[in-house]
Amino acid sequence: MAYVWYDKATAPDRTTPVLAVRQYGSAYLGRHDDVRAAKFACADQSGLVEVKKFRDDLDARSKANNFTVYVNLDTVREVSRSGDTAHVAVVIVLLASANGEQLRRVENWDFTAKRQDGWRACGAHQVS
Repeated sequence: MAYVWYDKATAPDRTTPVLAVRQYGSAYLGRHDDVRAAKFACADQSGLVEVKKFRDDLDARSKANNFTVYVNLDTVREVSRSGDTAHVAVVIVLLASANGEQLRRVENWDFTAKRQDGWRACGAHQVS
């Protein structure tokens, strides 16, 4: 009985496009946990190259300027669905503290989720 509860409690929840994208973004951008993020990403992650470049850029700026950037997925909502593909709008809030000054920036992203053994993040691009 304990194993069944543990298994369900730790299993990735990919039941909706919103849950999959939120968990992918939180793991990949927020916690830098590539192993957990992979559980919510498509096998072919070529569509996620822009979000990978985004994280690399944040990391490089943080290191060069000696501050930490905190990433929060503020709003995550499904905007459209056609069959096994959904578009999810994500508002990402970046917070940092540098030289005693609080910095805040908001980024808007569009993620594509596909149903592949549950919903998974398969693509992403920044929206202007």
